[in-house]
Amino acid sequence: MSNDFVKNLLAQSGKTGGNILTNALALSLASHGDKAIGNALRMGGDAMHLFFGLGDPGPVGPNLAEGQTAIGIPGSLAYSALNRLTDTVDTDRKTGYTHGGAQPVATWESPDGPKKYQSMIKKTAEDPDSFMGGIKQMMYDNPVGVSNAIRYGTPAVGLGAAALGLHMASKPRSDYALAVQGNPHLGSTGNANIDAAQASAYYQQQTAQMKFNHQMQLQAMRQNAQTPTNQPYGGIGGGTAAGSPGLDVLDHMGRAIYGTGLRL
Repeated sequence: MSNDFVKNLLAQSGKTGGNILTNALALSLASHGDKAIGNALRMGGDAMHLFFGLGDPGPVGPNLAEGQTAIGIPGSLAYSALNRLTDTVDTDRKTGYTHGGAQPVATWESPDGPKKYQSMIKKTAEDPDSFMGGIKQMMYDNPVGVSNAIRYGTPAVGLGAAALGLHMASKPRSDYALAVQGNPHLGSTGNANIDAAQASAYYQQQTAQMKFNHQMQLQAMRQNAQTPTNQPYGGIGGGTAAGSPGLDVLDHMGRAIYGTGLRL
């Protein structure tokens, strides 16, 4: 009974201690961890907004969120491009500034300006008939489209550049490197690492088979060399009378000089 009492006491003590540690950890995270987690999430959100923020304070782009003043890189580039492709003038007309054939892109109220409204109007290239002037005029005629192309194209270009940089940094290659094209006997899986591993295993197997065949050939030749009847000389298996190739030559020379009865 005393042994059972001790076992139960230890089990209950361990369970109670585990509950205390669990509750203490949960309380610590609830009281202090939320600040660290919140800061990390906030920093991550700021970084995401910096590289992927599309909003800007302009009249035609996506508006910034309420209370937000920071502009992301895509929104900043688009806003700068729109300002460079247009002019801003003051006007009293709600429909926009149209004096002299001007084409308003956007018009908004201007409480602090000299007039009630401000208009963003299109520019005109100085030499629209030339090649570069024609390109400029095309951009001047479509300022919103050009700025939006920059706005939405910048994140894609950034992601592509980052992916290319990671690819180039992960696997350095020399000018003489050749990509694995897949094993002709195994085919290509589409994964260069798997194809390389399969090719390595295949050629190691081929090398081992060649070594085995070579060893078997050497063993057969060794057995053949130990069998007198299989040799081209010696007289037992129909060879010449001489016992070795060197003496065979001397035997033929002696017979040619002294007659066929000569024996060495």
